[in-house]
Amino acid sequence: PVFEMLAVRAQPDGFDIEFTEPLANGVGESPEDYEIRQWRYEPTPEYGGPKLDEETVEIEGIEVSGDRRRVRLTLNGMKRDHLVYIHLNDATMRSAEGRMLWSTEAWYTLNRIPGAATASAP
Repeated sequence: PVFEMLAVRAQPDGFDIEFTEPLANGVGESPEDYEIRQWRYEPTPEYGGPKLDEETVEIEGIEVSGDRRRVRLTLNGMKRDHLVYIHLNDATMRSAEGRMLWSTEAWYTLNRIPGAATASAP
């Protein structure tokens, strides 16, 4: 068995993280368990480029589901067209069986924020 992030899903006000196993009691409930950053890239003819507008995203709320397999992070300041980096604290994140996370990082390209109004072309 592997303890891992099974899915990361964008929500109108943050992200849901689903795990392959339940979190241990008391785990995943503190902002110190997470690091959330975002940045964008300017399209260029060449591959790659510097990170632009890189910033830490503030965690406003954390809700762990009753079965402890999902965490809902409410964030302040998510921006569309940004890459969102999610890092879980490998020193604290453990499954109910005591397993450490296989991978502590996820990257999400947030092309649009779910439920946000989009401007229509004239």
